[in-house]
Amino acid sequence: MPAKTTLNAANLETLGTERLAALVLELVDGDAAAKRRARLELAARHDPGELARAVRKRWQTVARASSLLDTENQRALARDLDAHRRAVVDQLASPRPDEALDLLLRLIELRPAVFGRCHWSDDALLGVFEDAAAELAGLIDAARPAPAPLAERVARLVAADGWNGALDVVDAVAPRLGADGRDHLRVRLEAARCERAARDRGHRLVAALARLADIDGDVDAFSALFDADARRAPAIAAGIARRLLDAGRAGDAAAALAEVPPGGTRWPERDRVEADVMEALGDVAGAQAHRWAGFAETLDPDHLRAFLKRLPDFDDVEAEKRAFGVARAFARVHAALDFLLAWPAPREAAKLVTERAEEFDGDRWQLLSPAADTLGEKHPLSATLLRRAMIEATLTRKRTTRYGHAARHWRECGALAERVEDFGRFETHDAFRHRMEADHGRKSGFWNRVAER
Repeated sequence: MPAKTTLNAANLETLGTERLAALVLELVDGDAAAKRRARLELAARHDPGELARAVRKRWQTVARASSLLDTENQRALARDLDAHRRAVVDQLASPRPDEALDLLLRLIELRPAVFGRCHWSDDALLGVFEDAAAELAGLIDAARPAPAPLAERVARLVAADGWNGALDVVDAVAPRLGADGRDHLRVRLEAARCERAARDRGHRLVAALARLADIDGDVDAFSALFDADARRAPAIAAGIARRLLDAGRAGDAAAALAEVPPGGTRWPERDRVEADVMEALGDVAGAQAHRWAGFAETLDPDHLRAFLKRLPDFDDVEAEKRAFGVARAFARVHAALDFLLAWPAPREAAKLVTERAEEFDGDRWQLLSPAADTLGEKHPLSATLLRRAMIEATLTRKRTTRYGHAARHWRECGALAERVEDFGRFETHDAFRHRMEADHGRKSGFWNRVAER
């Protein structure tokens, strides 16, 4: 049972309304954000219209601001904006869905101005706008706004937003505009695209028009967005071909893929759709060969899954074993480890590590550290080798900021050593320790961290 001094709703209620009110006033004194939050609650309780006015006034203030935002200020602004967003969704949406919809759109329209004040965008700030976009669909269903004005507003938003965030708005709004409303939005986006043609290629406008084409299931409208040069790009050709194939037009899909010049590096999605097109046109063996070749060259797991899915029972088991052999011999050892862990095939990953331990770059800690965690329980030698690679890279390359992590890896190696039955061709833990002490004994910063417990 929690103590009576624990901060929870039940304990605070025992203070009584007068004491709580005094405490709130004391806490918000000198804290502008907290004062705004308290006023929002008062406005929501007494008058939804007053709440809407308070939120609208706050949006206007943010829109006029011009000072640069560092990380701390971004997060503070994110908390403030999100408190207002939640007030709109939780307190205003039910009595006045039309005003709530307008205010959320106004919030999203702030995005270019807000991000223009940031050298980089914090995830918390990004999340506020993403959450606002996610709430739009429900508010549109409740408010039932006229399609044409809403389409106009979305078109302006897409044209103004240089971060592609407005595409979330298109996804939420366009399905609820109806065919006529989407036509209106399409015309406005095309007009904006023409206006921008002289200055840039209007990538976000094209992306928004592509969303509309997909919503309507109009593959020809999607294809028409790209000129002949663009359709030679593997990614665009693959997107067109996939939609044509899904529409039952395998021959047209093959023609779209044929526009890509031969040679160059593999593009996984183009390879995937090309195999599916071959299969749809009756060349099952060719499709399977294409999938296997794509996997062998890239270790794309989707190629392998598609290949295995079409094999008879038991044949897929043997093919999977063969695929693991391909992975362990793959030229890029880090890509091979990533594939085997993600598949997942931890035993094969452990084999890879012991077979090619010298090839691992200890600076690739984003891959090696979680890999060592995954392998540690059942494959202590492989986990040890990965941790040693990170330790050596840290010390040899003088990555002093990583000494704490290297010390943790060192202690893990000591714990793992007790479970390694045979180090084989590799140094024992004591031999590794002696070599590190001989080579890096003067790096006291590291050894001090090792001594910590």
